[in-house]
Amino acid sequence: MESLVYFKLKSLSLMNKAKAEATRLGGLLENKYGDAEVDTYYIGFKSGDAEPKSTSNGTIAFNSPIVSEQFDDFAQTLAITKEQVCFVLKLRSDDPGTAQTLLEEKMEEIVTMATAMIPDAEDFIDGIEFSYGVDGEYVRMAIVCNIPLVTEMVDEYTGMVDSILGDKFSATIESEGKWGKNIKELLESKISEVYSNFEAQIVAKINGHVIKNFINGLMEGSSVVEHLKPQHMAMALGFLLKGAKIQLNFGDFDAKSMAQGTPMAAMTEIPIKDLLTQFAPMASQIIGGQPIIKDILEFFRDNIKCDVGLMLHAPKGIFSMNFKTEGFKQLYEIFMPAE
Repeated sequence: MESLVYFKLKSLSLMNKAKAEATRLGGLLENKYGDAEVDTYYIGFKSGDAEPKSTSNGTIAFNSPIVSEQFDDFAQTLAITKEQVCFVLKLRSDDPGTAQTLLEEKMEEIVTMATAMIPDAEDFIDGIEFSYGVDGEYVRMAIVCNIPLVTEMVDEYTGMVDSILGDKFSATIESEGKWGKNIKELLESKISEVYSNFEAQIVAKINGHVIKNFINGLMEGSSVVEHLKPQHMAMALGFLLKGAKIQLNFGDFDAKSMAQGTPMAAMTEIPIKDLLTQFAPMASQIIGGQPIIKDILEFFRDNIKCDVGLMLHAPKGIFSMNFKTEGFKQLYEIFMPAE
């Protein structure tokens, strides 16, 4: 018991010293940076210089102007607002009007099936609204969540971030990828040709008195801090590092040469299409056994180009992803060959 009392008193003493030091450091940071403290982190990878045939870009943002910009881009023609929690899907089509009609029918089928198969699903579905629209070559669909349990949880976690890092904290992480092949060309390639000619980069921008607010919030012992998990702590501590930039250039990556003399050498000459064909019977059985999944995949095969965007939005945060390539039809036909 005496040891426990000593340990507690010693811990309190250390915490008081740490809190005083955090307050001092926080003041120095505020005097030095004011409200304009921004840290930028960059990491990039590159191999080869071929023209990109497939591209992707993604964004994660919180309390940043990017949240509003991304929302405006995805929400065109849709009956949704920035105060709502929603999911948006953006699909490119040669005939977006027909694609919209078919998409609405597919979603109605899914809702009907879920209501019939899942207990209490109707209560959940009553809290969801759908919105559809067409903009140029794109058909758009929004699923708006009005379920109190979900919206309250979003508000709670938003408040938690504000409490720990301050209401001036904002963060934006943007990624971009380019690849010298599309799906169609990939299926015609060998394994040794998969990795050539790619480029990727990730840029993170963190704004606000992260160090001061995080340390002070931690030392205050507020109830919010009790909810922090190790992965959250690791993420927040990463913000304490100064901005860094890393660029890795692999030149002309040659998987065949690297695998030479290893058990992998023989595999590098296997065509990708032949490799995937081995899994076709299993995939065909799984997809064929779920008619609704097969219908959705065939909807994409027949009506949608490989130019897809998605967004998950909350009032202060956003996650978005866009992907563009060619060859989904050829990929589907490997796993679901015509009978």
